[in-house]
Amino acid sequence: MSTEIFFNLLESFHPLSDDFKNALEKELIPMSLPKNHVLLQAPKISSHAYILNEGFAMSYSFSMGKKVTENFWKSGEIMVAFESFFEQKPSNMFIQLMKPSDILCISYPSVAENI
Repeated sequence: MSTEIFFNLLESFHPLSDDFKNALEKELIPMSLPKNHVLLQAPKISSHAYILNEGFAMSYSFSMGKKVTENFWKSGEIMVAFESFFEQKPSNMFIQLMKPSDILCISYPSVAENI
């Protein structure tokens, strides 16, 4: 699975050194997951961020017992519950793959070490 999509996305915000890319690449875990796989389930803390190489996903929460769609992600986007991931607090969000997907996964400790 290619990291090119991820690095291009990051470089659209800020240039990346080769050393940083190499360090980050060592931390990325490629995964192929089935339709309906849940990547994050409330009220867990988001311990990973995901790069969607191929596939489609959505996030949702529940309000007064009803499912509320929060976000959709397509290929080439980063899937993350930002507040939960970066502040390491419980999320009210679910992230679910809507079709079979190829993703890259990185843990919070890996990101914290490399930033």
